[in-house]
Amino acid sequence: MARMPMTLDGRTPADVSIDILREFEPPDGYYLAFSGGKDSCVLMALAKMARVKFDAHYSMTTIDPPELTRFMKREHPDVEWEVPEYNFFEGIRRKGLPGRTMRWCCRIYKEVGGAGRRTLLGIRAAESVKRAKRGVVSACATRRAQFISPIMHWTDADVWDFIRTGSVPYCSLYDEGFSRLGCILCPFEKHPERHIERWPVFFRLEAVA
Repeated sequence: MARMPMTLDGRTPADVSIDILREFEPPDGYYLAFSGGKDSCVLMALAKMARVKFDAHYSMTTIDPPELTRFMKREHPDVEWEVPEYNFFEGIRRKGLPGRTMRWCCRIYKEVGGAGRRTLLGIRAAESVKRAKRGVVSACATRRAQFISPIMHWTDADVWDFIRTGSVPYCSLYDEGFSRLGCILCPFEKHPERHIERWPVFFRLEAVA
């Protein structure tokens, strides 16, 4: 079985991540923020390899792809689902459609949980310029949480090498050409027409919200 590429000090990206997980492990264990995407799957696999204590949580948005939620229920039954006070369509009725500059949806449905906990995030610098500016360790004042991002240094190739060589389960939507598995109605989606074709019922619901 092929190994991941080595860093200059002779370690693989996975070795570095495992060291990070062990270095910052809190006495009460990590709060692992799980989305079901490929990066979250890698993060959970690494946490298990590192043998650190953690409890995994999925913050329901109510508009994640059905294929993704079915995958999580099948492959990760131990993940705790955090249910929001009201669903996304009720959110539209209360607050209007979210946009690129007014993403109330992230604050209500995603940026929750882990208050006062050391939280594991599966974010990477390669995903965006904004995330590249964050360090492996960061803080959230509103949630009084400390964020640890053990795969911050990983490339897309690192992620897929780890998944394939380690037989890590992942959602089938990636094999259909989807590069990210965020919310179906996300304002940042670059190909909304594909979402409309794949999940038309969500757009009909949005129209009557």
